[in-house]
Amino acid sequence: MPTQCYLGSKGEFHSKLFAFVDFGPVANRLLSACGSKGEPSIDEVAEILISDPKRFYALSGGYENHAITIGTKRTMKVSPILLGVRRQKAPKTSLDEAVLAEWDEEGWEDLHDLRKPKAYQLFGDSIFAAPQEDLLESAQAVMQSEGIIS
Repeated sequence: MPTQCYLGSKGEFHSKLFAFVDFGPVANRLLSACGSKGEPSIDEVAEILISDPKRFYALSGGYENHAITIGTKRTMKVSPILLGVRRQKAPKTSLDEAVLAEWDEEGWEDLHDLRKPKAYQLFGDSIFAAPQEDLLESAQAVMQSEGIIS
């Protein structure tokens, strides 16, 4: 389907996830009229990510892929880059119908915000999070010394 392919060519990583075609100016105009776009939308990238996260991770080169520099990784650790959601109860005082329409049927509203990864350390016993590298290395050393792994 024309809506499932994109015009032109992109980098190797994107070409593994999406179908890119280039049949020349005339054919590309026809495909564009039929729904083809120049590049995937953010929503389409997110859909690919959630449809098969392990494949997406593997195609990206996994953790060993050094496409992101150490400096950028450090900056990411302290920057508000993770989407968070918090539910907030509607105040009980003077809510008119226009305001109530923004809240769900039980009087709750979802507040979305970008948060720093460190904010999730508060809930370490309740969520899975990416471990620090030194933790992985020490765990591996312990498992090797106990013969759990070789």
